[in-house]
Amino acid sequence: FCEKWLCDAYSGKLQAIPLPDGTPCSDSDACTLNDQCQAGVCVKGKVVTAADCNDGNPCTKDWCDPELGCTHGPGAGSCDDKNPCTVGDACKLGSCVGEPKSCPSDGNVCTKDYCDPTSGCVYQPLTLGAGSCSDSNACTAGDFCKAGVCQGGSAVACDDKNPCTKDWCDPMIGCVNDPLTLPPVSCDDGNPCTSDDQCVFGKCKGFKPVDPDDGNPCTKDYCDPTSGIQHVPLTLAPGSCEDGKVCTLLDRCIDGKCVAGKPDAADDGNLCTEDLCAEGVGQIHIELSVDDGNPCTDDTCYPETGIVHVVNITGGNPCTQDFCNPSEGPFHVAVDDGTPCCDGDQCTVNQCQAGQCVIVGKTSCVDDKNDCTADYCDPAKGCVHEALDQACDDGDACTIGDWCSQGKCGGQKVNCDDNDPSTVDYCDQLFGCVHVSK
Repeated sequence: FCEKWLCDAYSGKLQAIPLPDGTPCSDSDACTLNDQCQAGVCVKGKVVTAADCNDGNPCTKDWCDPELGCTHGPGAGSCDDKNPCTVGDACKLGSCVGEPKSCPSDGNVCTKDYCDPTSGCVYQPLTLGAGSCSDSNACTAGDFCKAGVCQGGSAVACDDKNPCTKDWCDPMIGCVNDPLTLPPVSCDDGNPCTSDDQCVFGKCKGFKPVDPDDGNPCTKDYCDPTSGIQHVPLTLAPGSCEDGKVCTLLDRCIDGKCVAGKPDAADDGNLCTEDLCAEGVGQIHIELSVDDGNPCTDDTCYPETGIVHVVNITGGNPCTQDFCNPSEGPFHVAVDDGTPCCDGDQCTVNQCQAGQCVIVGKTSCVDDKNDCTADYCDPAKGCVHEALDQACDDGDACTIGDWCSQGKCGGQKVNCDDNDPSTVDYCDQLFGCVHVSK
């Protein structure tokens, strides 16, 4: 490689002419550098060592191959891949490889636990919706994560709608419904045929049956546990009742009313009666017929003024528009379905449906959160908060014998005097009696 062949002009033959010393050449050894010609021979330059072939990768074995030059084969042993999220780093096939690192859980469901290749284990605070965690308080529901901390949700409702239990919440076990028995607590057992209802071991019990007698001999009186006291109108033979009038005899029950028998004809001053009298029997005052034959009038008689005919086409139904034809009588056209109406019961919500006032809901009476009242709906009055007469807790450590009075809880002040002149005695509403040395 260090000769140049030229044709000799005299002999006509090729002649090898050495190249000038220092001319770059190659000795065909990839592990030498800067080979040069010297006296027509290619002389090796700098020898490439394994150190010269170092690629800076701890997971390769570096050397020089005469044919290939610097060569890097896979090495073995431990290494560091500079990733805090791996452990047990080792050389594999020429690369530093580690096993994924598992960050220990912080036990907090309100954080996201993971490993960041830059900073290592991270516990990221989370904000999540209701039910995402538990604050270990049985008196809260719908607990939620906020900024990595479990917050208590809304307070649980412990009211079991039973007036014979004291309802409260224990943070460890949740709702507690303690039976009320002493002192006597009044209640309503839902049976209209009992009275003097009282709480017994957490249940309402009626102690006395009600008396259904209305004092009317013309009714059959009894009590039905479902519908309450009933008075069934009776029609009985003459002499079955006494209307209290001295001029009548043989009064009788007709449709639940005591109707006069045969009185005498003495004028009773009532323009609505025909006065008759049977000699030796007594007086009778027969009610006059007030019907004028017109179906569009209300026919009434007033004792002082006599018979009156007042036009009245209403059918007493709030769900109809009322009209009247004198020849045919009243007729009623149903109002639009859904029109509000009232059935006289304050505990129902009503609408017109097909011309009838029907119940579509119940009046919702809000619990006043007062242990000294019974909350319920009265058909005549609506929502009622009836004051109770029972033991209570006014939350004041400076009172004893707390009792409900007129719907409020209160007690007697405690006496904190310890008869020690060296102390100042007073009462703290949270902790009770306190004795401080002077």
